Amino acid sequence: MEYLTMFFIGGLFYYLTEIVVRGYSHYTMFIAGGLIFLLIGLENQRIRWEWALTSQMLLSCITIT
Repeated sequence: MEYLTMFFIGGLFYYLTEIVVRGYSHYTMFIAGGLIFLLIGLENQRIRWEWALTSQMLLSCITIT
């Protein structure tokens, strides 16, 4: 249930952000946003908290790319 919630939060946030900025979106952007949010959330649970914030940000950037 936690992963499904994370997926929907990420998907909804990305979808709504695109609508506000561009004026339109596609349902696949909901899926993409949900998957990326879920993957970054899973990474955050696995990595050590001792990592520098910049290292965590770089890992997230690589995941998104």
